[in-house]
Amino acid sequence: MLKINGFTLLELMVSLAIVAILAMISTSFTGMLRNNQVSTITQQFVTDLNYARNLAISHNTRITLCKSDSDIIPRQCVSDNGDTGWEQGWIVFIDVNNDQQLMEPDNNLLKVSEKLVPFMTLVGNTPVKNYISFQGSGFSRKQNGSLQMGSLALCNASASESPLRIITISSAGRTRISRSKANSENNISCSI
Repeated sequence: MLKINGFTLLELMVSLAIVAILAMISTSFTGMLRNNQVSTITQQFVTDLNYARNLAISHNTRITLCKSDSDIIPRQCVSDNGDTGWEQGWIVFIDVNNDQQLMEPDNNLLKVSEKLVPFMTLVGNTPVKNYISFQGSGFSRKQNGSLQMGSLALCNASASESPLRIITISSAGRTRISRSKANSENNISCSI
C-alpha cells in the first residue's frame, strides 16, 4: 500500500491561522512598547522641568535645565550646534550667576539625565532650544530676563512624521503635554 506524506488542507489552514494571530499580537505589542517609551520619555523630561521649577521656588534662586551631551565628562551645557537636540541628555543645576553654564564653581549640579533611546529625538523651538531657566518666582525666563515660553517635540528619529508628543512651557513656567497633530500654533517640528 502506497503511503503519502504531507499536510492535510485542514492542518495547513490551522497553521496559517495561528501564524496570522501571532503576527497581529506582535504588531500590537510593538505599538504598545513604543507608546510606553514615548510616555516614559515625556514624563521623565516633564518631571525634571517640574523638579527645577519647584527647586527655584523653594530656594528662591535661579535653576537651569540645559541640554548636555552625556559623552562629555564633566557634564556641561552644550549650545546649539545644529545637529543635536535634547536627546543627548540634560542637566539641572543652580545657576547663581545667570549664565546658563555649569562651568563656574558657584554652580551646583543637581540632576543628570542620560541619552534617550537611539530612535527618539527631543527638539525645542527657538526659546527653549538650548536651556530652560526658572527664577525664584517659578517663572521661566531667558538670561536677559525676558519671557521664556516655548515647545519641545518628541519625535521618532527615523521618520519625518509630526511629533509624537509636544511639551509646552508657559510664561509662568507651567508645563503641558499634548499629543501632536499638525500644530502650527506651537511652531514646532521634528527637524532641528
